[in-house]
Amino acid sequence: MGITAYNEEKNITNAIKTLQREHKVPLVNIEKILVVSSGSTDRTNEKVLELMKTDPRIELIKEETREGKSSALNKILPIANGGDRILVLMSADVEPCEGCFQHLLEPFKDVKIGAVSCHPVPVNHLWSISELIGRMVWRLHHLVLLYERKLGSISQLSGELLAFRPGIVKKIPPHMINDDAFIAHEIIKAGYRLEYAEKAEVKIRTPSTIRELFNQRRRIATGHYQIEKLFSRRSSTFKIGNSLSSYFKSIIDGNGKSLKEEYLLTLGMVFGSVVEGLARILGKVDFNQKRLPIKWSMANSTKDLKKK
Repeated sequence: MGITAYNEEKNITNAIKTLQREHKVPLVNIEKILVVSSGSTDRTNEKVLELMKTDPRIELIKEETREGKSSALNKILPIANGGDRILVLMSADVEPCEGCFQHLLEPFKDVKIGAVSCHPVPVNHLWSISELIGRMVWRLHHLVLLYERKLGSISQLSGELLAFRPGIVKKIPPHMINDDAFIAHEIIKAGYRLEYAEKAEVKIRTPSTIRELFNQRRRIATGHYQIEKLFSRRSSTFKIGNSLSSYFKSIIDGNGKSLKEEYLLTLGMVFGSVVEGLARILGKVDFNQKRLPIKWSMANSTKDLKKK
């Protein structure tokens, strides 16, 4: 089990305790919990050290300076690839729901499955335009992956929480922005299939300010252009046609949401289209000019899952 963290004093204790609780459910047997703290300047390291006193499986790997998520993951991969156990990677700013890991690991009973990712669920209230857009982005992500699963051709993973077989991904290039897209590419290249564990829900908090949301979408767009250039493939969730068709199909089929929530989310899509369009334009400029956001500015409003 690998956790990447940067200034996560508000979330790291809860993240690790969630893993400790999940250890008792079927299919889940956590041998080691590796926490890579990348240049954290808050009390993240202290909180991990405190938990290590009562759980010998926890190991803290400190990076003195922040080198980016790919660097942190590369501290975990050599250790995890030395065995035959499924490797699970998780960001410290998410909270897996009860039973999440059992649902995440269940698909590996099929030897053709190489990687499985979670279903991120925003906990934000729909009080601001940025939160509406954030909720809509993740709803579209969910719908596209459900549609792909029906077709039997999932091509994308969610980096918030994912699991994959050891020995396939040896190292992530240090300049890689969207590490989850790179892992997906490597798994498929090795001849395995990807799976989306809809019931493996993890709570996340999306940016509550337009500035943070825009910067996040711009960085992700730059990463998608990078993947497209390197591997001649575009992630399904980055294809506008897939997102729109999946959304409208969900409305026609009925999705159990109230008219009020449906209206608010549709409003989020309208505003989100503008933000996403601008983010993709500037993301393309960033990529063309080789301004790669390997170490991006932290979205502070996403770092407290317990915030009401």
